[in-house]
Amino acid sequence: MVLTEDVDALMFGCTKMLRQWSPASKRDTTPTHVSLFDTEKMRLDQQGLDREGMVLVALMSGGDYDPNGLPGCGIKVAVEAAKAGFGRDLCRLKAVDKEGTAAWRNSLIHELRTNESGHFKRKNKALAIPETFPDFKVLRSYTHPVVSPGESIDEIREKVHLKREIQFEDLREFTREVFGWDYRVGALKFIKVLSHAVLVQKLQALEGHDNADYVKGIAGFRSDLKNDLVAQVRIQHIPSEIVPIDLSKEEDEKIMQARGGLALNSDDEIDDAENIEESTAKRQPAPFNPSGRQGVWVLEILAKSRIPEVFADAQVVQKAADKKKQQAKGPKTKGIRSKPGPKTGMPAGALNKFVRASKPHTVSTVTSKAVPKENEIIASSIRPTTSRRLRIPSPLEPRHESLQMNSKRLLSHLARPVQQTRLPLRLRRGQGLVCPPLATYLTRCVQFLCQAVLRKG
Repeated sequence: MVLTEDVDALMFGCTKMLRQWSPASKRDTTPTHVSLFDTEKMRLDQQGLDREGMVLVALMSGGDYDPNGLPGCGIKVAVEAAKAGFGRDLCRLKAVDKEGTAAWRNSLIHELRTNESGHFKRKNKALAIPETFPDFKVLRSYTHPVVSPGESIDEIREKVHLKREIQFEDLREFTREVFGWDYRVGALKFIKVLSHAVLVQKLQALEGHDNADYVKGIAGFRSDLKNDLVAQVRIQHIPSEIVPIDLSKEEDEKIMQARGGLALNSDDEIDDAENIEESTAKRQPAPFNPSGRQGVWVLEILAKSRIPEVFADAQVVQKAADKKKQQAKGPKTKGIRSKPGPKTGMPAGALNKFVRASKPHTVSTVTSKAVPKENEIIASSIRPTTSRRLRIPSPLEPRHESLQMNSKRLLSHLARPVQQTRLPLRLRRGQGLVCPPLATYLTRCVQFLCQAVLRKG
């Protein structure tokens, strides 16, 4: 298994390749996910895209040893030629076999121009293949690469797994010369970057009930999607104890620079730069303190197996904190008053004095010829009645009999009773109105207009 972005690893015989080591989303910055290419599960050998086929793709479309490849040949045509089996036939030829190489080249030219076997999507008559193709020197670089001998690999493997003390001073000088981590700021970066890995290494080296004085406690637990739901704990430590280098030997870098990165020349420019630094100091995070407690996330299983007592104490504290949060989010008890609703400016039950609930009963009709008052007309229109027609007081003037008859018919048609609620409401005289249903309200308006017409004659 190889972690690389170079697809040439497949041409060197890699069967499992890890690529695209990147964050889970665009908002994250820490790489957490990779893409796995497994040639066995993808069955590339059955499609002609095995190692020999990938070598032909590199020769035709271009690779590290020959970036140009065949002029005018793209990756699609090269893949189609590999699927047709030309790569497998080429890798079995020898450099001294001139006739076999010429026959292979002529066969490839014939298929590209005629597409007789149907290996290509279309004919490629414009693609020219020179007599010097393929270059066996480039071909042997893929089929027989220069690698380290087996003895060296075994020696390197033993050195990697050998448990030795880290030479921090020598490693510090290496980062100073190679990475440019010079002066005190470089030393602080060295401690910050290295302390996490050294802490994990020290935890792995613990055996039995060894005392881990460098562990100052566990400050948190997490298991989120960003880390594939892997349980982790945040271990507190002091970086200067984990990476013991002498910071007193490090010099401070005192170079005044302008915003463009150039050295300052005059005193005025230095004063301006100091003012800029003061204005931006509030927005910068706190500087790294190697002597203060710092937290790093490690696997929970590692902390549980190496520092079980510290892990158990942290679990008790975490459970108590979770229980307290759950109680705060849970339902409120009876003793706690509920939050009052918004104030509307009207006390509860303010409209009860304007209405009175009663059972439906028969109401005597109005037979007087006197003109009823306006509130009596409205009150009579909303009183429940057992008849199918609402009784309207007779008009005053007998000379308008035709108009009166038409008005009576109109009113009788519009005054048909609307379906009432279970508890009909009776309106008292001289008191306010409760908003009736829309149909009843419209009926009242028509009745009032008709009465006004009858009065005016």
